[in-house]
Amino acid sequence: MQARIGPEADGDPDGRGRPLVVTSDGELLDELVGLATAGGVEVSVAIDAVAAEDRWASAPLVVVGADQVAALARRNVPRRLGVILVGHSAPGGGAPGGGASGGGASVGGPAGGGWPDATADGAGGPAAWLGSGAALHPEHVVVLPEARSWLVTRFAECRPAMRRHVAPVLAFVAGHPGAGASLLATGVALAARRRGLATLLVAADRRGVVAAPPDGSPESIRAGRLGGAAASSVTGEPAASGEPGATLAVLSFDRADAVAPDAVAAALRAARHGRDLVVVDLPHAGDDAARLALSGADRGYLVVVAGIRECAAATRVAAAVRRHCPRLGLVVRVAARGGLRPDEVAEALDLPLVGVLPARAAGADVAPGAGVASRAGAAPGDPGLVVAALCRRLLAQSGAVRRFGPERLRAVADVSEVRDS
Repeated sequence: MQARIGPEADGDPDGRGRPLVVTSDGELLDELVGLATAGGVEVSVAIDAVAAEDRWASAPLVVVGADQVAALARRNVPRRLGVILVGHSAPGGGAPGGGASGGGASVGGPAGGGWPDATADGAGGPAAWLGSGAALHPEHVVVLPEARSWLVTRFAECRPAMRRHVAPVLAFVAGHPGAGASLLATGVALAARRRGLATLLVAADRRGVVAAPPDGSPESIRAGRLGGAAASSVTGEPAASGEPGATLAVLSFDRADAVAPDAVAAALRAARHGRDLVVVDLPHAGDDAARLALSGADRGYLVVVAGIRECAAATRVAAAVRRHCPRLGLVVRVAARGGLRPDEVAEALDLPLVGVLPARAAGADVAPGAGVASRAGAAPGDPGLVVAALCRRLLAQSGAVRRFGPERLRAVADVSEVRDS
């Protein structure tokens, strides 16, 4: 059974924007709800692993009680960001397994150098749930009452007003090979950089290739040919040249190697607090890293060519993506010959249509920055104008603001910035 604690939140009638608390321990539940209330946020409550699955991917934060850790691990729930395991201290005030750090708040985590021995605290002790908890890939393992103030802070970060202070994450997914998701992701990242936003582009689609803009802009990016971004770039340090804060860092991966979920998780965690915008380019064939990125995305965009076969292939991809990223929109690319209408594709996939890309022309795809669309001599129906206008519109809808540089919190969503002309 799943329940909501508190009145219905404005603009979130189904509660998918609220933190999720998973526990059937009445004492622990009362304490966690009290801490959430102190943080000014409402929570959804699932009393078992089955009830938790519906909100697992969409909740901004998941707090799992010790009594439900093993059950969730057995259900093989998808890996996601923002998972916290919580239990009570061992008798005598110590942390389970003796591994507490940071004043007793954190027992361990992915970067903590391993998990405490599951039997370290004796049979039936609270350390027994830590072994199975590793399967959930938690960011933190905490104990009460030591971690009360820390949890209040984490709950408070889920308030809508507080979430505006972290970079939004936009995920672009190809419904099938060659759909154009890499083109759109790169275009949005370049548009953000031209608007003065410190941006991270995670090029997780190792087959995605974006050619240089026709104006020869040095900001062009060829996905798959750039090395991994330096840690200073991911955390928002300005580049040696260019406007302070208006940097574009690219994290890409070698085509011969699988994309490491831990690398994606670390990049997203750092960039959300050190950048203004995060753009993730994902492959159509989802892997663990792609599912992890989708679970941390604020908005997702599925890019599909308006062909019958392509639409059929995208149906399966849409179902899988929507499980991890409920806020999913559709971008339709016009088929070169014949094909379906964009509204027909949206109806078939049961997704809201947010934009239309022109048909692929002969030659490489172009990734326009915001300034490319204004090049001299461009006709109103020029494909570069159309793509650039869509990139600016998606950027404006992201709500990204400039948090670095001389102009603090400069909003992107200005009407003059998103007009198609």
